[in-house]
Amino acid sequence: MKFSCKTENLKKGLQLVSRIVGKNQSLPILNNVLLQTKDGLLKLSTTNLEIGIQTTIRGKVDKEGEITIPAKLFSEYVNNVSSETIELEVQKTNLKLSSKGSKTTIKGLDSAEFPLLPEIDPEIRFDVDVNAFKKALQQTVLASANDTSRPELCNVLLKIENKILTFAATDSYRLAEKKIVLEQDINTTVLIPQTTLQEVNRIFDEDDEDLVLVEMTDNQIKFSTTSRFLISRLTEGQFPDYQQIIPTNNKTQCIVNVVMFSKSIRAASIFCRQGIDDIKLEFSNNKIVIKAINDKIGDSVIELDAEVVGDDNSIVFNYHYLLDVLGVVDSSEIDLGLTEANLPGIIRPHGDDSYTYVIMPIRQ
Repeated sequence: MKFSCKTENLKKGLQLVSRIVGKNQSLPILNNVLLQTKDGLLKLSTTNLEIGIQTTIRGKVDKEGEITIPAKLFSEYVNNVSSETIELEVQKTNLKLSSKGSKTTIKGLDSAEFPLLPEIDPEIRFDVDVNAFKKALQQTVLASANDTSRPELCNVLLKIENKILTFAATDSYRLAEKKIVLEQDINTTVLIPQTTLQEVNRIFDEDDEDLVLVEMTDNQIKFSTTSRFLISRLTEGQFPDYQQIIPTNNKTQCIVNVVMFSKSIRAASIFCRQGIDDIKLEFSNNKIVIKAINDKIGDSVIELDAEVVGDDNSIVFNYHYLLDVLGVVDSSEIDLGLTEANLPGIIRPHGDDSYTYVIMPIRQ
């Protein structure tokens, strides 16, 4: 194998594939990146046996071939190369790297040991706008659980029905749901691991592509554009019937500016009780009063103008859950609905029903 390309392109390619590589003592080959040259392209592939990622880099191929190289070592070295171009050449099981004023050798392993990324024969396939797709992931994955005691909650529900693609996630303290209109008329429901969608959101760049192609079998899912793809196992299990916890009748409805609300919450949160992270919201007279009390350091009371309709009301939330949603809404204002202090609150971007975020209160 002999290949040359722009150093910056190689850096970007390695950044895309290296994140899923870890310290695997039982299978050292999984710590490597597979390099393959063909048709004027360099393919970079990594896998941890749960997720596989591949991206391609354009350059000049003088000789086709392949090798696997320790991914983190390779990436760290290339990140420190200042030359505009770099040349890669395989000699036996070594990779020779040449750039202006620099020659380096990295010991590799035979590519025959590297697990093949599976080819799938999709039963379902559809494409979706990359901007809408990434935004949906950003708005929902944040609500999935990290605690593996309920493994089904460490996943995101993907459901398609009547040309509506729905993503939903919950950790039992909050729920996020996002809907996207599709052109294809498909019916399916699957569970996708949280870690898979975090990687999907990271590797697809809205500046490079317009559409993401999604393909599924009964146990695998593949996300791809013209230059890269990610393939992952699906999760078996039953996602909770979350629709029943979404409030439908609010006694209090509030419209508030996202930036001002976020700043006020951040300021008050300094005085939250550590480990409880509780912040109280009071609604009346077209104002939100934001309160936090900490017996050890002090307290904070902040008044914020808002449009409040309905009953005077109050509720206590974990402030992190509020800041999370305020950081991903696509709107300058949000609608916040409340029923009672011991029932969940609901947040939507003002005038947009495609995104729903539900927060359980902290009971006093």
